[in-house]
Amino acid sequence: MSEPEILKWGRYRVMRFLPGDKIASLRSYAEQNADGISLSSRDGCSIDSLKVLSEFKGLKILLLRGLPDLDMEGLSALPELEELSLDDVVRVIDLSMLPPLRRLSGDWRKNLLRNAHQSGITSLRLSKYKSVAGDLADFPAFPELQELELVQSTIHSLGGVSRFDKLRKIELHYMNKLEALGPLHLPHLRSFIVSDCKKIADYEQLGNCGNLEELKLHDCGPIKTIAFVERLKKLKTFRFMKTDVLDGDLLPLRRLDDVYFTEKRHFSHKTSDLNQSSYSVAYK
Repeated sequence: MSEPEILKWGRYRVMRFLPGDKIASLRSYAEQNADGISLSSRDGCSIDSLKVLSEFKGLKILLLRGLPDLDMEGLSALPELEELSLDDVVRVIDLSMLPPLRRLSGDWRKNLLRNAHQSGITSLRLSKYKSVAGDLADFPAFPELQELELVQSTIHSLGGVSRFDKLRKIELHYMNKLEALGPLHLPHLRSFIVSDCKKIADYEQLGNCGNLEELKLHDCGPIKTIAFVERLKKLKTFRFMKTDVLDGDLLPLRRLDDVYFTEKRHFSHKTSDLNQSSYSVAYK
């Protein structure tokens, strides 16, 4: 039998678990200094318990793919687990049993996460988040949350997000019902990245986030004006590709270090009129 494959996961090394050969997996895990393990139905895994992982010392990262009936209680036997990535899981995850966990990503299911208020998670990525209220008012309460990424969520407003007052980064992708950002008051927000969200109508709410340094909008709906940029004294980067500014006034961009946009004929400035670090694409 071949040796388990090592995958790159950011700056970490994750081993693909070999079902039916735990001894080989344990040996390879130790010899290759792996940081984590990937369990996937595509690799032939069909286990229903995570107890087998208790022998993998120092396990920091766990990737679970295509194992919907996996019992999550075994996670508590991984005392050094820092990152958990999963999909299609239906069993409840009790976050109070995972004090070292800092990064969590996966598909949203109602009642999937228990005791979020006792969690130390700082980075959260969720796909397909749904809310009866249509906003984040009933979103699980993560007291230490610093980075939030939502993909294909059906919410129409970010209302309620300001209670996560430690947030430093927000990413929103493919959210075709999202219309409102505000009220938005996040004193520590540094980065705001949006792509394929075409109905947002109140970008001026970003002007309330005085420490914002990076703003990126890709293939979003038209922005009435970027006058709110004048209020963002710490903003360094503003990139808006395939995104229109209706009043055409780009004067607020002149002081920024990094500007990138799709030029339009009604814009007041070309990138050549701005600082030398700016870039653009041709007129569309």
